Amino acid sequence: MSFSRSTVNVALAATILSAALSGVHAHGNVQSLTIDGSVYSGYLPYQDPYMNPVPDRIMRSIPGNGPIEDVTSSDIQCNAGTSPAALVASAAAGSQIAFNWTAWPDSHKGPVITYMAEAPSDITAYEPGTDAVWFKIDEAGYENGKWAGTDILTGEQNSIWTVTIPAGLKAGQYLVRHEIIALHSAGTYPGAQFYPSCTQVEVTGSGTASPDSSFLVSFPGAYAGSDPGITFNLYTTFDSYTIPGPAVWTGDGSTGGASSTAAVASSTGNAVTTAVPTSVAEFPASSSVESSPVVTTSAAAPSSSAVDDDDDTCDVIITTSAGGATSTTVPASTTPAATSPAATTAATSPAVGTTSTSAASPATTSATSGGSTTDCNVCMNTYNKCLSASQPNPDFTGCSATKDTCMSSCTYSRRARNLHHLPQKREQVNRHRRSQRSADFGKRSEKQRLSRA
Repeated sequence: MSFSRSTVNVALAATILSAALSGVHAHGNVQSLTIDGSVYSGYLPYQDPYMNPVPDRIMRSIPGNGPIEDVTSSDIQCNAGTSPAALVASAAAGSQIAFNWTAWPDSHKGPVITYMAEAPSDITAYEPGTDAVWFKIDEAGYENGKWAGTDILTGEQNSIWTVTIPAGLKAGQYLVRHEIIALHSAGTYPGAQFYPSCTQVEVTGSGTASPDSSFLVSFPGAYAGSDPGITFNLYTTFDSYTIPGPAVWTGDGSTGGASSTAAVASSTGNAVTTAVPTSVAEFPASSSVESSPVVTTSAAAPSSSAVDDDDDTCDVIITTSAGGATSTTVPASTTPAATSPAATTAATSPAVGTTSTSAASPATTSATSGGSTTDCNVCMNTYNKCLSASQPNPDFTGCSATKDTCMSSCTYSRRARNLHHLPQKREQVNRHRRSQRSADFGKRSEKQRLSRA
C-alpha cells in the first residue's frame, strides 16, 4: 500500500488536531451556582469578556479553565488576575451553595475544598491580600476508595458540589473560595493543580458566631509545597489522604470534614435575589438566539452533564463534506425546563420576574451527502448563547444535552478548512519550487555559456 505525500500530511495534521482537542478538555471551572435556592451564572471566561456590555457577576473573574500550580503566588487565592465582582448573592446562614462544574477529567483525582472570608466593608471593593481571614467550611478527599473530585463529583453528583453555610455564622458579606486540587501530576512539587474561584455572598440571619484565629489562614500561606496533601503520588498504594489546610469550622464549636450532599432542590417559595448596584439584566437583548420557540427556565439546581467552556468564535456550525461542499447547523436546547417561581428582590434592586429563554431550534441544510466534520468552536458558542438567553436561570439540562451531542463528533472549522486545502497548498508550494529550480538552472546555464565564451 502506498500513500501520497498529501495523504500523509492530512493524517499528521489530523493527529495533531486530535491531541490538541484532548488537551482542551483537561481542565474545568464552576459554570453556575445555586445559592439558597436561586440560580446564578458563574464567570464564563470564554464568553463574558467578549460581550458588550460585559455582564456583571457574583463570581470574581478567572482567565480560563486552567490551573494554578504555585502555592506561594497570590493567584492561589481566587485565581490568576482576578478582581472584585460587581454583584453579591444573598444567602441565609444554614442554607446551601451548589457549585456546578464543567467537564472534569477522570484523571484529575483529588480533594474538593471550600473556604469563606468575611469582608470588613464593601465586598465589591475588598481584596483580602495576605491577611489570615479564610476559614474552611467544607472538605472531602479520599474515602472508601473514592476521590471527591472525580468519583463523587462527576460519578455520583452530576458535576454538582453542595456545601452548607454554617448555621450560626454571623451576618455579613463573605467571599466563598471553592476549589478542586488535581493530583495527577503531584508526585513532586510543583505538580499539583489548583482550580480556585471566589464568589461574593451576603449572609443573612441572626447568627453571632465567627471562627477564632486557630481556624484562620491566608492565601498564599495556607498551603506549602511540602504538605502531604500537596505533594502526593497518586500512583502508589495508599489507603488515606491528608487534605491540606486547616480544620473545618462548623460554627458550633466542633470540627470535622463536612462533605458535599446531593444537589440542592429548588425553592418552593419565591426565589430571593440580592440587592445589586446596577441593573440586574445580565445580557443584552441581542444575545438571545433568534427565530426560536420560547421555553421558561427553572430555578432548580441545574442537572448538568459534562460541559466544557473552551471556545466561542463562530455563530453557526460550519461543516465540510468529503466533496468540499458545506452546510450549516444551529444546535439548540431540546429540553424545555419547568416554570420558575417569580423572583423578588431586596429593597435597592429592580424587580425581577421569571425569565423566558429563546432556544434555537435545529435547522440544518446540507449541500451534499457523505462524511462531514462539525466545528467544535460553534458547539461551545451556541451552548454559551443558550445559557445567556436563559438567564438568570440557565437551562443547563437542555443546553448541555445539545452541546454534548454536538461535541461528540466535532472538529474545528478553521482546521478542517486547512486540512481540506492541504493538497492544493502543497501543489502551490511544489509549483513555486519547480519554478525556482527552473530559474536557478537557467542562471547556471547562462553563467556556463559566458564562461566558455
